[in-house]
Amino acid sequence: MLNNLGSRLIEFDVLTLLRKKPMHGYAVMTALKKQFKLSVGPSTVYPLLYKLERARLVAGTWNIKGKRHKKTYALTPRGKVFLAVNAQDLKILVAPLLVAV
Repeated sequence: MLNNLGSRLIEFDVLTLLRKKPMHGYAVMTALKKQFKLSVGPSTVYPLLYKLERARLVAGTWNIKGKRHKKTYALTPRGKVFLAVNAQDLKILVAPLLVAV
C-alpha cells in the first residue's frame, strides 16, 4: 500500500507542478526536488508522464530545436478537474500521517 500511496503522491505533485506551467521531463524532476524535496529519476518521471498522458490528464507537445527534441507537458482541462476533485481526498488521507509525525 505504501508504494501505491507514494506513487499517487508523486502523481499528484507532478499534476500540481504542471498546473502552474508546462514543463518537460527534466524540468519536472528539478521542480520535484526543489519544491517537494523529492529526488526522482527519469525511470520514475517519464513513465509517470506517459501514464498521465494516456489518461488525458496531461498533453505532451514535441519541441524541436536543432538536434534537441523535448516533449513539454501541460495540464489538460480534464487534469485540472482531476486535481481539484482529488485534492480534498488527498488532504483527508495525508492529514493523519502529518499528525503522527
